Amino acid sequence: MSSDPAVALAALLDGLIPGDDLRWPPFSAAVAVPAFADGLDPILHDQVTAFCDRHIGTPMADVPAEIAAWEQAAPREFAALLSAAYRAYYTSPLVLGAVTALADAGPREPSALFDPDLVARVVATGAGRRRL
Repeated sequence: MSSDPAVALAALLDGLIPGDDLRWPPFSAAVAVPAFADGLDPILHDQVTAFCDRHIGTPMADVPAEIAAWEQAAPREFAALLSAAYRAYYTSPLVLGAVTALADAGPREPSALFDPDLVARVVATGAGRRRL
C-alpha cells in the first residue's frame, strides 16, 4: 500500500469492491474516498486509518490477504466498514447508472413464470412481511 493515507484507503476500499473491466467501476472511481472516510463513525475511521498505517508498503498483491485477516480478527468492525462501503458504492451516481443500464437491458415481455394473481394475493394479505 502507498505511504499516502488517501491512496492507502482507496486501495483498501478497491480491495473490498474491485469492480470489473466491463460494467462496474472500482470503489475509488465511484465514490469520493475522502468524503467517504469523513462520513465514517469516528471509532471505525480510526480503525481503518490504523489498518492502512500498518500496511504501508504492503505489495498490492498481498492486500486481499491482509483484508481477509482483518475480517477474521475484527469481524464486527470489518462488517461495519463493508456495510458503509456497500451503501456508498451502490448509491453513487456512477453505479446507479450501471444498475439502470443493466435493468434496461433486460427483457420487456412478460415472463411465463410471473403470476399477477399470486402477487396480488401476497400484497393483499401481507404475506412475507416482517412481523415484530
